[in-house]
Amino acid sequence: MTGESLHDDSCSRVQARWTAANGTEETGLIQANDGLQVGDRVEIWLDRSGGVTRAPVSSTAAACEAVLAATVGWVGFGVLLAGIFWIYRRRLNKTRISDWETEWRRIGPHWTTL
Repeated sequence: MTGESLHDDSCSRVQARWTAANGTEETGLIQANDGLQVGDRVEIWLDRSGGVTRAPVSSTAAACEAVLAATVGWVGFGVLLAGIFWIYRRRLNKTRISDWETEWRRIGPHWTTL
C-alpha cells in the first residue's frame, strides 16, 4: 500500500500497487482498514479483466440469500393466491346474492299471499 488515504468511517480508500496474474505491476484505489501503514500488505480480489472487485460471497451468505429469496417468493405466491381467492369469493358472493334476489322476487309473492 502506498500514498495517502481518504478517510471513510472505519475503512479508507487508499492508493495501492499489486502484481497482476500476467506479472505486470498495477496500481489503483482500494478499500482498506484504517490503521494500516504504508507498505502493509492487504488482500485484494481481482475480476477476470484484472480490475479490483469485492471478495466472493461466502457459502453462508449465499445460503442466507437463497433462503431469503425462497421465503419472499413463497410469501409473495401465498399473497397472490389469497388475492385470487378473495376476488373469486367476492365474485361468487355477488352472483349468489343476485340469484337469491331473483329467486325471492319469484317466490316471495307466494309466501305473502298465504
